[in-house]
Amino acid sequence: MDVSLPGKAAACSNCHRRSGIGISEGGSRSRNLTAPVLFAATDKPPLRPAYDDATLARAIIAGVAADGHPLDVAMPRYELDADDTAALVAYLHSLGASAAPGVSNTDLHIATVIADNAPQEERAAVHAVMQRYVEIKNAGSRREVERAAAADRHYYGRSRQRAHRNWTLHEWLLKGPESTWLKQLNALNAGSKPFAIVSGTAGSGLQLLQQFCENNEIPCVLPLGNMPPTDGPGFYSLYFSSGVELEAAVTARHIATSMLATNSRILVVGDKTVTGQAALDTLQSQLAARDYKNIRTVAVRPNKPLTKRKWHSLLKAGNIDVLISWIPVSMMSNLVTEQSDPSIVPDRIYTTQSFSDWSANAVPHKLLRSRIHHIYPYSLPQAGLTQFPREDIWLKLQGLTKLDSVAAAKVLFACRALGMGLADIQSNFSREYFLEALEHALDDTQLTSLFPRTTLGPDQRFLSNGAYVVQLSDTPENVFTDALWIQP
Repeated sequence: MDVSLPGKAAACSNCHRRSGIGISEGGSRSRNLTAPVLFAATDKPPLRPAYDDATLARAIIAGVAADGHPLDVAMPRYELDADDTAALVAYLHSLGASAAPGVSNTDLHIATVIADNAPQEERAAVHAVMQRYVEIKNAGSRREVERAAAADRHYYGRSRQRAHRNWTLHEWLLKGPESTWLKQLNALNAGSKPFAIVSGTAGSGLQLLQQFCENNEIPCVLPLGNMPPTDGPGFYSLYFSSGVELEAAVTARHIATSMLATNSRILVVGDKTVTGQAALDTLQSQLAARDYKNIRTVAVRPNKPLTKRKWHSLLKAGNIDVLISWIPVSMMSNLVTEQSDPSIVPDRIYTTQSFSDWSANAVPHKLLRSRIHHIYPYSLPQAGLTQFPREDIWLKLQGLTKLDSVAAAKVLFACRALGMGLADIQSNFSREYFLEALEHALDDTQLTSLFPRTTLGPDQRFLSNGAYVVQLSDTPENVFTDALWIQP
């Protein structure tokens, strides 16, 4: 029995994305609707003739395929007048009809952004890993076209060109004040026009990089940085996570779910950087929504450890129940000493990986170990084992072991994600198709060992949406213990 639905309930985008790619759900996947697919005959099963304007209109309105067979009942039939039908058919003619900028018959151009005010360890990782990965990829792809042609000759083979192109890498170096970056980016893009921007590091300027990519409709694939825009990330920008805002949200969620009284006195110690303020804004908003309002904040000077007297004053004067410390571990050295009064040390202390990296520091005072709850967004290290095996093995083989392990692993994963996305775009060198293909490919992917789980659905732009709450171990060989995964 036919059921009438409002247009929104049966919108084409419910099953076919803006690029024409079909959505995969419940074990089935909608057909792709790009022009190269619709307006060409298929020579591999399921066989069908090419659509033309008339048969495509018939399929949309009457549900009859190009070969005259009825379409699946899940495909809606639309009541459209002649003008609307003509407009829709014309739109489908445009999907994937021509390659995006940065693509030729032999080459695919990509760029990576390196800002001179970004962390040195990130700049080093982006430069070294990107250069080496592209070298290896290009050296190993000499016979890819021949292998694809051989597979295509099989009757049931997949008829597609798997985006085999030589990668040309452009390093875009951003210098000077962030107020000049958009002008610099536009000038660089005018010269090289890449298909995508891959990895890169822009420090606190990720908002500007996203603005540039959205304005120019260029995919920005997994740049480094712990403060990506979260007030509506655009379609073209894909991030690892929401960074410090995720860690702050996990902190608030743990406070609430561990049944800490809403009148608890909470002290937040951090600096006045843009990153620190972003984390604080998220924390205060999340705690206020859970009726925690007794929150005091103290700003400290970056890289200047607090004295024993200062810590004593902060904790004793406020009679603190919860301390949230968003400063480097080195700045916490005087929080507890052998001469400290244990009675003023809060029973609950929170730190986060973006501000306090315990894995690179000595085991803290025993009084702290049982009280610190550390927010850790990556796969947990295990004693005697490499932490990120999929990435670490490659880095060791290439002699890149002196790079920051997390930064290098992220750059490598971004490169692998680019390759995986290009391998599945079926000759459709559309930036939109590429991004929507990545959404399918990176959902719960085993391509990386960085994160314990990845989730990426349609229009989602953060690959990881949770973090562990861990306590510190007694020994440096096994840094964390009692891990609890929280997804706020």
